[in-house]
Amino acid sequence: MSVPEKRTPTEPAASAAGAIRVLVVDDNEAAANMLSTLLKHNGHQTDVAHTGLEAVEMAGRAQPQVVWCTLVADLETLPEVRRGVHEAA
Repeated sequence: MSVPEKRTPTEPAASAAGAIRVLVVDDNEAAANMLSTLLKHNGHQTDVAHTGLEAVEMAGRAQPQVVWCTLVADLETLPEVRRGVHEAA
């Protein structure tokens, strides 16, 4: 009787052609990492930022197609982060 081969995890669901670049912004590191892992498993490229300033800097470098932002900040700061990310990307 032979021993079954060790299986590797399944390939990501999205093909390279269907992949998008996502910037995940969340001050909750565990939540940001979990979403990033889920997106990567589905074939997408991700970058993670934990502050508004990191998000703006990362958007300029990474040029994301989508920004997923659940950053908890005071309401006056959020429009500035949104504007900065939009201008940088």
